[in-house]
Amino acid sequence: MSEVVALTEKLYEDVERERARVRELEAENQRLQEQLQETEDQLAVVSQDVSELMGQLKQYQQYQEMFPCSVCGKPMEWQPNDNLGQALKAFIKEKRWGHGPCINSRK
Repeated sequence: MSEVVALTEKLYEDVERERARVRELEAENQRLQEQLQETEDQLAVVSQDVSELMGQLKQYQQYQEMFPCSVCGKPMEWQPNDNLGQALKAFIKEKRWGHGPCINSRK
């Protein structure tokens, strides 16, 4: 009979150890799920940022194509505060160019 009791106690201890291990694994799973969600959220933000940057790059490239070099015809690179950028600002201001709604609101 004592052999049955010993086996029962050992079985009980084994079951308790396995339950503790399951709890540990569940806690680890929960932590990993939270970490995965954080990573997915960060990835969504980065993806949105990359999309916006790609749109800005495309727009910048289109602006460059608007002003080809008078000698070689390749797009000229310019910045808002360099000579070409300042000339463009002055031209737009002098000719009173603006957004359609802005111009219409002054009429």
